[in-house]
Amino acid sequence: MLNNNSNELNLSNQETQMPLDIILFGSILYSLIFLIGVFGNILVISVILIDKDLRNFTNYLLANLSVADLLLLFTNVPSGIHDLFAKERWYFGKIWCFLVSFIEHTTGFASILSIFFITCDRYYVICRPLVVKSLMNQSRTLKLIAIIWLMSFLTNLPFIALTSYSLAKFSNKQLEYKCATRADQTWALYFIVTDSFIFYILIGSVLIFMYYKIFKSLKVSTKFLRLSSFSKSSKQKKQQDRLLKLTKSEDEDKKVSFNPNINQSLMNKHVKQRQQLIIMLMIVLVTFYVCIFPLKIWNLLNLFAYRIDGFYQKIGFKLYWILNVTCRIFYYINSATNPIIFIEEPLNARF
Repeated sequence: MLNNNSNELNLSNQETQMPLDIILFGSILYSLIFLIGVFGNILVISVILIDKDLRNFTNYLLANLSVADLLLLFTNVPSGIHDLFAKERWYFGKIWCFLVSFIEHTTGFASILSIFFITCDRYYVICRPLVVKSLMNQSRTLKLIAIIWLMSFLTNLPFIALTSYSLAKFSNKQLEYKCATRADQTWALYFIVTDSFIFYILIGSVLIFMYYKIFKSLKVSTKFLRLSSFSKSSKQKKQQDRLLKLTKSEDEDKKVSFNPNINQSLMNKHVKQRQQLIIMLMIVLVTFYVCIFPLKIWNLLNLFAYRIDGFYQKIGFKLYWILNVTCRIFYYINSATNPIIFIEEPLNARF
């Protein structure tokens, strides 16, 4: 993400006062998102780590998603509130200036990779069960998480090079530090456009393809189970009657253990659980893309708008900040809604 002031708006010469309604609106929503997101994500991580039954490949990556959300909330929400009051000035120091944008992109990439690998695992388990089963034990899963963060770290290093921390003269004639993304660099334009292409179109297309195949396989499985439940032979019925007579004096639990329908019931339950998990992952994915889409478009617009003389003066100071704050709110909401989605399924029984 580009910093609020990364577009070199040149509004520092005007020293326009930030509208109070924008400050209040942004500060209150940022704070609420921060509190809800921090509480929810810590809860998700704690439940998965404490409950041994939840320590599986999917849930470990869901916990990794929560770690990424926490990092984003702790680094970027405070800087977002800071920007509302400081406008183009930067008071958090040089190191934080270079880290904010880098951490935001790194956590975003780690999130989408976590969703990607969960989907890959589900795809092979459901669509290619004869080719490969889930081979991810705890050790391999932790190694994969380390690889996810390493890839995210290396891929987004250029955002540090894109960051500028320098003195600027404001309308009060004082020199103060500002933190900005160097939108004037041609390579920056190519890099961010390429990053957005990989982030959205490439990975998104692969995910859509896999979910299509998964839903198709689950639909076939459901249809097969529905048909098989009505195709019980007369021989099976006789066996069932015989078993019931033999167990007439036994308690109800033992009767059930001899019931030939038990496998059918378990299979139906298993398919339903898979469907619920896939639907949850789809909701996480759609929420993720919907929430980050406005900010991605806004950042790309700023890169091109920087090359248009007088663009920011035409749209005006207030409209610029309304759009900026709105895009940020959507982006931060994603980190707060994931725990709510997780509570629904498959972790709800533990909350």
